Amino acid sequence: PPRSTPADQMVVVLDAGGAAPAAAARAAGTVVDLARTFAAHYPGRLAALHLARAPAAVAWPLKLALPALHRDTGSKVRVGGELPPGAREALEWHGG
Repeated sequence: PPRSTPADQMVVVLDAGGAAPAAAARAAGTVVDLARTFAAHYPGRLAALHLARAPAAVAWPLKLALPALHRDTGSKVRVGGELPPGAREALEWHGG
């Protein structure tokens, strides 16, 4: 398959800030599901997947689960921290 270029790639951002623990836990499951889907069906298209502002009770178990993903895919997943630059504006523009 042809190699992806930055124009072909996607950055997925999920903002778990202010979410109830159960909702944040669902977001963590979504991160793993999305990473697996991209790896299986869209190899090379995922540039980064970021679960921002995740509560520690969700972030730590997810970080422990990341090694179960393929090495290339798992290295693209970021858990915790603030929203990446420009993400807040993009989320507001999309009504998020």
